[in-house]
Amino acid sequence: MSSTPPAPHLPIEGAPAGRHTLWFVVAALAVVVLGGFGLWSRHTAIDSRVVGQWDRDMSNQSGAWQGRFAIRHDNTYQLQTVVKDYGRLIAGAGQFRMISSTHTSASGTYRVRDAASLEVTSAVGKVIWKRQGTPTSSGNPMLGVWDASPVIGGITWHQTVSVTPDSAYTLTSVTGDSGRIVASAGQWHMMSRGGRESDGTYTLATPHQLTFVAPEGRSVWRRDTAATK
Repeated sequence: MSSTPPAPHLPIEGAPAGRHTLWFVVAALAVVVLGGFGLWSRHTAIDSRVVGQWDRDMSNQSGAWQGRFAIRHDNTYQLQTVVKDYGRLIAGAGQFRMISSTHTSASGTYRVRDAASLEVTSAVGKVIWKRQGTPTSSGNPMLGVWDASPVIGGITWHQTVSVTPDSAYTLTSVTGDSGRIVASAGQWHMMSRGGRESDGTYTLATPHQLTFVAPEGRSVWRRDTAATK
């Protein structure tokens, strides 16, 4: 449904701010893979300083991004990315325009398949959305809560959008990944469960600030100290 890069999705500094949001879309060019994650090394070292729960929050034209990155002593990792956006949705006669609170917009077409499903088409493809709950009596077929799980760049996103009678929308998109990681002497190598590979460098400015550098850019993470208590 959007041009989301392959998982895992890690917000990086200097990521492009351009947004390819359509009706119910995450503009995912604002996020980059922190590698594609990983060239699994012959070594299994893990720097104990990077083990723990790390958080990364940022906002851009795509909305508000939240990254949660867990690195474990057994060389495994788990990553979750949540993107939230809101704005106004104007729809009628099979056409729609979505205007985000970030002052970006996108448009496309929709077709009512039945009372419980919509077919939405935009510049980045076609997705079927399923209604949650009962249909409204309003003349706007897009009112209500809708779910979809598009596969974007080989990665599944779960998306939920709520559209209210005053034409306001709230969009939440979630994706995640897991795999194995080697990190030692300032070098990291990662392999996602999907086999995507990359490597790069890392530094710790303090025990609570971790910076990863990959070919796509850099990302700075803060340790979730509450998770270690």
